Amino acid sequence: MFLAPFGTQQTNRGFFPVWEYRQTDAALYGFDTTIDYTFNSNFSISNRSSLTIGEDLTQDTWIIDIPPFNTVTSLTYNNEKWHDLTVRLTSELVFEQTRFPDYNIELPVSENDTIVLDTSTPPPGYSLWHFSLKNTFNINSNTLSTSVYVDNVFNTTYRNYLNQMRFFADDLGRTVRLQLQFNF
Repeated sequence: MFLAPFGTQQTNRGFFPVWEYRQTDAALYGFDTTIDYTFNSNFSISNRSSLTIGEDLTQDTWIIDIPPFNTVTSLTYNNEKWHDLTVRLTSELVFEQTRFPDYNIELPVSENDTIVLDTSTPPPGYSLWHFSLKNTFNINSNTLSTSVYVDNVFNTTYRNYLNQMRFFADDLGRTVRLQLQFNF
């Protein structure tokens, strides 16, 4: 079962693609890897990579909305002597999907003219950087844990292939989160 565009719905805001679930004979294969390496008591590096390939055997084409190859690498510094400090810099690299079917939809704009609603072509690949910093402080017999997360540090403009809203808007820009947890 997979979700595929099959037509459009016209609203007062224009044409929007309509999707339906389809059943097919499919072949799915790929790999997931995780590699962790600790340099010393303070520094470590990790990498997670994933590739999935989906083929529609009935239509002899690719399956739409299969994630592209992606890899996430994190470099972590940890120092327990400095209030259990953890600093992490993460690189997220998502390649452009090159295996996709053609589900583009032709829309009539006049009696003799049509336009193509491109529901198939994946957006380009992108690279995001993330940063986090965590500390734990002992206050009397209580603990205060603080965390700061910055996702998409460089405010990169991108569109995720698996996000159905990619047809209308970019994905999230820079996001900063502060977390305070007080245990008493």
